[in-house]
Amino acid sequence: MKKNTAKGTSLLVALALIGLIALAGCGDDDPSGDRDIISFSIGGAKGVITYYDDRSDTIDVVVPAGSNLSSLTPTIELPKGATVFPVSGEANDFTNPTNYRVTAENGNTKLYVVTVVEAPTVTLNSIAVISSPYKTVYEKGDPLDITGLQVVGTYSDGSTKLETIAITDVSNFDTDVLGSQTLVVSVSGRTTTFSVTVRDISPLELTFGLVPGGNDQFVVYGLPSEGIKLSLSGKDDLPSSILLTIGTLGGNANFVYTNVEWLLNGIQVSSSSGQNFLLIDANGQTGTTNSNYKLDIPYSLTLLATINGVQHSQTITFTVTR
Repeated sequence: MKKNTAKGTSLLVALALIGLIALAGCGDDDPSGDRDIISFSIGGAKGVITYYDDRSDTIDVVVPAGSNLSSLTPTIELPKGATVFPVSGEANDFTNPTNYRVTAENGNTKLYVVTVVEAPTVTLNSIAVISSPYKTVYEKGDPLDITGLQVVGTYSDGSTKLETIAITDVSNFDTDVLGSQTLVVSVSGRTTTFSVTVRDISPLELTFGLVPGGNDQFVVYGLPSEGIKLSLSGKDDLPSSILLTIGTLGGNANFVYTNVEWLLNGIQVSSSSGQNFLLIDANGQTGTTNSNYKLDIPYSLTLLATINGVQHSQTITFTVTR
């Protein structure tokens, strides 16, 4: 009887393939030997893992200054099937280098030495004025105004930031002492300085301003009690000219002056409506007008200005002497 050898050969090949597939499947079920820690962190501080061939691997973690090293809780990410002791999520004492042992799924182990240190405390090294206050010239009696003052701090880690400065952080200002003054700014024991000048109230400059809650009339700041006198020759230390401006007395910086006019004895002398300053010179120049002043004769100067649709006025007098 003739045997069917082809059929028998096919059967043997099929059995061999099944055996190979079975062996491959058994290989997938072998326990893993992976014992490398994937990540190690404490709070937001991530550890730096360093691998060595001749000694235990290390993990270095820098935690914020002030952390309690005696009780910190790490989060440890491991390969599939691996375990670690001490376990992840368990508080531990990291005052000294601490050992963590990872056991792979196949039983192999690896030792990690974990070292935790605090970040250096960041301290303020210095401060510096990068922008002086808007106001650096004061009339005698004016209060200190630090609006616009900017101070930057430089820290031990190299960082900088704009410091918050209160008026109580500024010292050495004396509104009754005339001349240049060096003011001191202090922040956390560090100091810097800026300069201001205090001057006597002088008829060289007058400021017209409307005081909130007042009688809706201009007041004049800097007006001498003996009246305004100009001198052609500087006699008796009198000024030869005077600058008049519209100001914002009493904290009324939001006032907007419109339709401004300056009138000398009733005649307009300003160059244009809205001009907020006027210079009077004893030699005859008043705004855009050349005036031949008679000596020792009083002249009147009137300011007209509109605020929020309401016109206000103020008149002052001056004389010119030789």
